[in-house]
Amino acid sequence: ISHYDIAHAYMPGVKRKFAPVVHNAVPEITFLPQREARTALVGGDVAEANTAAAWLLTIAELHPKKNIATAIKAVAAHNDTYPDTPIFYLVIGDGVLKQTLQTLIENKDAAKYIQLLGHVTDARQYLGAADMFLLPSYQEGLPYALLEAGAAGLPTIASDVCGIPEVITHEQNGLLFDPHNQATLEQALGQYTQHPDQRKQLGEAFRETIETDFTLREMTQKTMAAYSHRR
Repeated sequence: ISHYDIAHAYMPGVKRKFAPVVHNAVPEITFLPQREARTALVGGDVAEANTAAAWLLTIAELHPKKNIATAIKAVAAHNDTYPDTPIFYLVIGDGVLKQTLQTLIENKDAAKYIQLLGHVTDARQYLGAADMFLLPSYQEGLPYALLEAGAAGLPTIASDVCGIPEVITHEQNGLLFDPHNQATLEQALGQYTQHPDQRKQLGEAFRETIETDFTLREMTQKTMAAYSHRR
């Protein structure tokens, strides 16, 4: 039941007021070139050893609600199923689950292709290192990391929760999955690695979404409209 319905029950004359939704805006970002970004994150030797893999990146706190464990298990399962189209997975961020997640990686014998990089200053500048972006959270508002991935033109896989579907429409500018169902994430990973043309198309569509709906100009116009509506 909404606040309006409660108010209307006690004050029948109250009128519902609608205001435009104002989304966050993405400022201009200088992304490092792919080779430079990869070398800076993992070193030249590791970057060179993984040139044939599809690089997948997550930027998130290592907290239970971010669901990184499911991502690790899904990537490990993908690489077992599709050894000819492997994924090299990097996670930027620190948090209380770091040791737990590192143990999971080791138990999956996945340390060669999954790395926890810890805190990285100004992590968004390294988005160019990736071929794909993953946001596997159980809960999210409208995270800047997602919008920044779109600004970088990264084909994105994200949880179908909270504010994320306001940004990503499944198979139009990205892929959505159920964070409580690992198989749906494995399916999305396979879809991107097995269909690189679709992956490129959705990445470009995601960039267009950000450039159209999430610019500073768009935010300013909607904010002014919201204040005007309140008068």
